[in-house]
Amino acid sequence: MYVCEKLPTTRNILRAPLDLEVKGDSARFARPLFNLDGSRVVGNELASGTVDANGRLHLTSRWNYLGNTSNAEYSGTLTSTGGTLTGTQTWTGPGGGEPIRRTCTVAVVPTSAKAPSPSQHQ
Repeated sequence: MYVCEKLPTTRNILRAPLDLEVKGDSARFARPLFNLDGSRVVGNELASGTVDANGRLHLTSRWNYLGNTSNAEYSGTLTSTGGTLTGTQTWTGPGGGEPIRRTCTVAVVPTSAKAPSPSQHQ
C-alpha cells in the first residue's frame, strides 16, 4: 500500500495499491496516478532503481500531470517478509514558483509469483 500526505490541490491523503518487482539488483514499482479529486485513474507512476545485497532499496520516478511535474525518490529496506519505503515527491508547476513537497510511505509484503493450482483451492 502506498500512502502520501494531502497536497494543497487535492481533497484527501493519497492511498493507492502498488506493485514492486525486484530482479537481481534492479527494482521497479508501478502505482496508479489519480485526478485531483481521486475519482479517476489518469496514468501510472513508474519508479526504477536498485537494491543491494542487504535489501537496501533506492528508487526514483518522474511524471507530469496538468502541466505539473513531480520528481520522487524512495528508499528503504526489504526482507523476506516485506519492508517499508519512505519517499518524497517534489512538485513544480508550469510557471515555476516554490516547489511543493510531500512525504509518502510504502508498505510491501511478498506475493507468490506462481498462481496456486486448482487442487490448492479445494
